[in-house]
Amino acid sequence: MVPSPIILALDRLDRAAALALAARVAGRVHALKIHDLYLAHGPGVVAELKRHAPVWVDLKFHDIPATVAAHARRMVDAGADFFTVHASGGPEMCAAAVDAGGVARVIAVTVLTSLDEHAIRNVYGAGPEATVRQLAHLAVEGGVRALVCSPLEARALRDDPVTAACRRITPGIQPAWLTEGRDAAGERWAGAADQARVAAPRAALDAGATYLVIGRAIVGNADPSAALDRTLAEIGVLA
Repeated sequence: MVPSPIILALDRLDRAAALALAARVAGRVHALKIHDLYLAHGPGVVAELKRHAPVWVDLKFHDIPATVAAHARRMVDAGADFFTVHASGGPEMCAAAVDAGGVARVIAVTVLTSLDEHAIRNVYGAGPEATVRQLAHLAVEGGVRALVCSPLEARALRDDPVTAACRRITPGIQPAWLTEGRDAAGERWAGAADQARVAAPRAALDAGATYLVIGRAIVGNADPSAALDRTLAEIGVLA
């Protein structure tokens, strides 16, 4: 099978359910993303999940450089393969994370996919694409080479010479097989309410996404393993 571009978000699962699902999807995802599982269980859950796939601890650090560097060292000690910082912390903060954690581990978040254009203009004073590009440039200046953006800005970062070589990681992914907010079994899918700037998986990859972050569309399904396979088939990874 072609390497999977899917990063599976395991949050809102308890520890036992997350570990069971991780074992079922091993070999079919690029990585596992956690947030509240780490807050609840600490480094131990990272070690357990790493038996099945690389682990991204998504705590989105945003503080003075020295504090972020300390957080980065804790992520290394915890065994996290990747961790996030907010690009809006600036180049010096991003550089501190890279120096302490290593360039391969650091992912910079540009603009949260939960924000729509109106909210982005209120917060940043510019539209989504311009804001994402500006924040991405700050992160790259600090040495970061992996960026989180919505699928609607992936093309802009792919085509920008400053960010073209970076990995582009896109949340806000809604598989096309989900219709009217319901999964294949007819169950209501609650994940649609969390994201404002979204796209289907194939469209996101075609626009320049390197990896796709998908959570409840898969983990909230009655059969998560089948939902993952259906999504992989949709993007042409699994025949």
